[in-house]
Parts: sequence; structure tokens; C-alpha cells
Amino acid sequence: MFLKYCSFLFIPLSDVMPPDEYTHCCSNSAYTNAIASISLGAPAKFARLFGAPLPPDYTKWERMAMKMWMPRDSKNQLMLEHENYVLGTCVKQADTVLLTYPLLFDQPEVWKRNMVNYYARFIFASPAVNLPVYCLYPHCLFLSQVTDTNGPAMTWSIFCICALELKDFDRAVDFFERSLLHVRQPYWNWTETRSGGGAANFLTGVGGFLQSIVNGFAGLRIRLLAHQAVNCECTDPYHMIPALMLCPGVPTQFRSSWRSVRLHGLHFQTRRLTICIDLSRDHWTIELTEGQSVLVGQLVATDAWVFEKRLSIHSDPLQLGFQPVCLVACDSIKLHDSAPQ
Repeated sequence: MFLKYCSFLFIPLSDVMPPDEYTHCCSNSAYTNAIASISLGAPAKFARLFGAPLPPDYTKWERMAMKMWMPRDSKNQLMLEHENYVLGTCVKQADTVLLTYPLLFDQPEVWKRNMVNYYARFIFASPAVNLPVYCLYPHCLFLSQVTDTNGPAMTWSIFCICALELKDFDRAVDFFERSLLHVRQPYWNWTETRSGGGAANFLTGVGGFLQSIVNGFAGLRIRLLAHQAVNCECTDPYHMIPALMLCPGVPTQFRSSWRSVRLHGLHFQTRRLTICIDLSRDHWTIELTEGQSVLVGQLVATDAWVFEKRLSIHSDPLQLGFQPVCLVACDSIKLHDSAPQ
């Protein structure tokens, strides 16, 4: 892998292999460059988070992070897999959609939606066009799929999580059911491919399934939240604090068979929580079972978090309406007499 630094333009990465195993060597993989950007910016971000000194190298790397070149197709508002990716080329597994989850890479919602729509769709092409695609019908006008239908099991779990973030519930159900096609009886183990080939007990597929529940339907994310969002007296716009965010999204198709989604023993900032999504009554129940108090915020119409509730180990479980919630540790902020009680 080669990194070329240009002070005025951008930073490309060449000769890399992206998550897509059908692509053995490419330049400017969207996933690889996003990882590089996040990694370069991390030292400065965490130095600010912990109030540590900020060496010149940290700010230099942060500037480099902002200059990482990304293979954007502005015409179609689509992030390409890599610099020379040709639309219609088959990919083996989830690749570019990994920017939405788990990387949480910052991009407009329409770009996230277009990634799901494009990389999960079927396309038409003429046999005269030499595209390395997975052909399903050898007709004059053949049908092919951008993402290989017989690829690794975790692929459709990632698509499911991304669709749920976009509130595209019908597509999320489709992707979730596709992921279950990798399950084999009598032991309910996961195979790498839908046809049963590859690894016989594919733990990556199991991990994808579990994340589709926790990070998909329960919508759990760990993010850094501006300290000013919790403490209005903070004057440092760079001061961030860890936040546990949950944005539930369970399609109506599952509500007849799913009574609740319950997360037991969820660890966050030395605390332990039990969180239940009650689908019959459309509300959350959040219980702190270990550790110090947390502040609980809810999203208001202005897309801002309002922290009006505090949850402690001695208080009753908190019941909230079926909407996004944000938890922050009380000891991660400076509390005043006016703090929520």
C-alpha cells in the first residue's frame, strides 16, 4: 500500500485490496481510505477527549485525514467501491456500504440510500458489454446482481442494518431474511455461502446476525457527542464525550411474532444496563443495574438532544416513548445545581 501526500490537493492510496475479494488490487478503495481518514484523525480527537496535549504531529495528521481522496460519483450521488470501479461490476460481499455501518462515515443520507439501492439491486446489461458480473440468465438481455447472491453470510446483515438506519423497513426485512438463508439445521450453524460452501461454521455470519438485532433493530451506536449538547456552559467546541445512542426500528412484519427486543447486561462507561423495546406498547424500558447515574436525552423537533432525565441504580426503570434516546455518563460532564434530577 502506498500513500502519496500532497499539501494542497488530496491524499490517494494505491495498490490496496478492499473488503471485496473479487478485487485484488485497486487504488483509492472507499473503505480503505475511510479507515485511513478515521485513523489519522483519531489521535487529535482522543487528545481533545481526554484533555491531553495536542502535539503538532496530531494536527498534521488531522489535516491529512480531511484530505483523503474518496471515489465519489457526484453525478449519481454514489460512493464507488474504488477509483476505477465500473458501474455494474459484481462485488463479492458488503464493501462500500460498510461506510454507513460500522464505520459511521459522515456522508449525506441520500448517498447512504443510493449505496443500499445500487449495491443490493439487480441490473440489466447487454451480453455485448464485457462486465465481470454474476450472470443468472444467459439471454440476450440478461439479469445480474451487483452483489453476489452466493457471497459471505454477513453481507445481508450489513445491508439490513443500513436499511434500518434509513427507515427502509421493507428492504430491511428482505435483507434480514436473505441472511437467514445461510442457517443450516439441525444445529442451526451458519455456512459461509448460501449454497453451503466455504466455512461450515461461519462465525462472521453469526456476528452479522447478532449485530442486525443489536445495531439494526435496536439501533445501538456508540458516538462522540459535543459536550455543549449536555452542558451549555461548555465553551470548547472540540470537547466531546462518549454517548450511547439507540434508535429503534422494528418492521411491522415482525411485530406479530416479536413481543420485545431485550438487551441484557449492556456495558457502557463502567455501567451495566438492561434495555427492553416493548413492541406491544411502543415504548422503551431502561434500567441501570450497576454503576453511577446516567443522563437520558431525547431527540426534539430541531434534531437536538434534550437531557431532562437522570437514571440511577436506585431509581425505578425509566419508561420512554418509542423514539431515539441518548445516554451519557454523569461523571463525564461537570454537573451543576441546575442539572436534571
